[in-house]
Amino acid sequence: GSYTKVHPEFYANSVIKDIRAPELGDFDILADVTPKAKARGMQTYALFEESYNPRLMPNFEKIAEVDVYGRTSRSTCFNNPCARAFLVSLVGDWFRNNDLDGMMWESERQGPLNTTIEAHFGQMGRRRSINCFCAYCERKGHENGINVARAKEGYIALDQWVEAGIKQPKQSDGSFVSFWRLVLQYPEILAWEKQWFRSQEEVYGLLYGTVKEANPRAQVGWHIMHLVTISPFYQAEQNYARLAN
Repeated sequence: GSYTKVHPEFYANSVIKDIRAPELGDFDILADVTPKAKARGMQTYALFEESYNPRLMPNFEKIAEVDVYGRTSRSTCFNNPCARAFLVSLVGDWFRNNDLDGMMWESERQGPLNTTIEAHFGQMGRRRSINCFCAYCERKGHENGINVARAKEGYIALDQWVEAGIKQPKQSDGSFVSFWRLVLQYPEILAWEKQWFRSQEEVYGLLYGTVKEANPRAQVGWHIMHLVTISPFYQAEQNYARLAN
């Protein structure tokens, strides 16, 4: 939970409201630390990680991603207006009530393509949460001209390709050829991936604007996930020239 004071008026439009951590009483880490840091010529930045424990957050299912199989995820949907309202409430509260010098959002996440092919640091074969196919994302997909049914069908087929590759690593055409053949059969796979990371960038812009409105001098930045140096798929999506805008 939060170790800084939660001002209820900032959460009027959020379905997530009571996020205060109970174990430190009324201690407010930002109100207590920030002025003391400034007195010593130090800057104070808020870094917050996009890592949630749904069990401790009532109503989390209302802001969560939904995977291709209809299961609720542990992550928030970038296109869900309730999820966006929660993040705006959080950041607005911090910067309206504290003299912060900036913030960094640690959104260590990948889109559905990278998630499905398990381009990560862990072991293969773990449960994949292929997100997001909630009603908001499906509506956005239709607006973007994507065949949503085909996108779902493609990701399920890709998930099955991964499973087959784990059980039988040596395929007759080789892994990449069979992978690329699947992508050519379902171009909606790439279209849905693009929609996901562009939606993440929209939230970047939303938080940037929220901070700058509260404090034009504050800096706003994004954590660059380590996979950018490992996965060519992820690296290609991180267009810094576009992010700079």
